[in-house]
Amino acid sequence: MNTLHQQRFIRALTAPHSAIPTDLFSGDAAETAQRFDIYRNNVRSARTAALRQIYPVLERLLGSDYFTAVAAAFIESRPPSSPALHHYGEGFGEYLLQFPALQQMPWLGDVAQLEAARVRAFHAANRASIQLVEANDRLAAMLEQCLVWHPSATLLTADSPVFQIWHSQMTDQPMPTTDNWRAETVLIWRQQFELRTEPVSALCANLLNRFGTGGTLAQAMITTQHDDAAVMQELGELLARGCLCTR
Repeated sequence: MNTLHQQRFIRALTAPHSAIPTDLFSGDAAETAQRFDIYRNNVRSARTAALRQIYPVLERLLGSDYFTAVAAAFIESRPPSSPALHHYGEGFGEYLLQFPALQQMPWLGDVAQLEAARVRAFHAANRASIQLVEANDRLAAMLEQCLVWHPSATLLTADSPVFQIWHSQMTDQPMPTTDNWRAETVLIWRQQFELRTEPVSALCANLLNRFGTGGTLAQAMITTQHDDAAVMQELGELLARGCLCTR
């Protein structure tokens, strides 16, 4: 099968209404078409199932039927770029907002980013996080170590109360109302073997961003306008979360 044939095969496999290339196969054309259609349905079902696993809250917010419909449109237009299906669906939240009925709900994109970050955190590489020490000599050395984010960490800054929305659906609680509709910053990471999702303060986000490309605890403490006690408390909580590693 040459490159042109492969492209026809892939196009027919991913587009449900495209013609089945029966000429690429030997045997009865009608039987070939029937078998190919079963294969095509299995591929579509597997990708839809992958999206359901990645975006359970989105499915709940949209409803199963609507989610299935937009997933089918996404699948047809965005084939996977990796054989690992847990990588599938990046950009699904932004794709949802192309639909006129959903453009007034941009917070759906925030929820999609949060759920995708949780999947990335689950599959991220293992790496030992730095631990706070109390011995003075070791503490002094620790202050000068360059630190970076744990491979599982994502910091999501949203214009919506994205954590409250996500958490309300995970715990069967009411959605946030317009009275408490506020922007949130959320940290998603894996603490050893536990997947964590927590809203964080602006100070915490500011400090964490200082370690995005490698920074020291000493630098973080002296390059902020916040109260020293508040900075030390936030740094201690960051270290306790296990979301920082040595570079």
